[in-house]
Amino acid sequence: MSTGLDKRRLRREIEHERRAKVVQRLTELGVLLNAARAARRDALERIRSQCRTAREKLRTTCGARRQRAQREGAEVITSRQREIHEERYLDKLQRTAGRRSAPKSKPIGRPRKASRERESESDDEVRRDIPLCGSPHNGIYAEPTIMLSAEVA
Repeated sequence: MSTGLDKRRLRREIEHERRAKVVQRLTELGVLLNAARAARRDALERIRSQCRTAREKLRTTCGARRQRAQREGAEVITSRQREIHEERYLDKLQRTAGRRSAPKSKPIGRPRKASRERESESDDEVRRDIPLCGSPHNGIYAEPTIMLSAEVA
C-alpha cells in the first residue's frame, strides 16, 4: 500500500464534505423558510383579526350613525308631509269657503266662452244690454221699441 495521498479518496472526502455542507445549508434554509412561512401566517392572521375588530367597531359606529340619520331623515320627511297635508287642507278650506257663503257660485275651472254665452241668450236679453242713452248722431242709440221693452222689465 502506498503511503502517499490517494487522490480518489481525497476527492471523495472533499465531495462528501461539500455535500454535507450543502445538505446542512439546505436544511438551514428549509428551517428558515418554514419559520418565514409561519411568521407570514401569523402576521396575516393578526392583520385579519385587527381588520375584523376594526370592521366590527366601524359597523357598530356606522350602524349607529346610519340609524340616527334614518331617524332624523324620517322626522324631516314626516314634518314635510305634515306641512304639505296642512297646506292642501287649508287650500281646500279656502276654496270651499266661498261656496258655502255664496249661493251656488261659479264652479272653479275654465271660464265659459262669451260667444257660447251670447248664443244662449235670447234677443230680448241682448236688447236690454244695449245702452238706452244717446242720440242718433253719435251711433249709440236705441230704438223706441227697445227702450219701451227695457222700461217694462
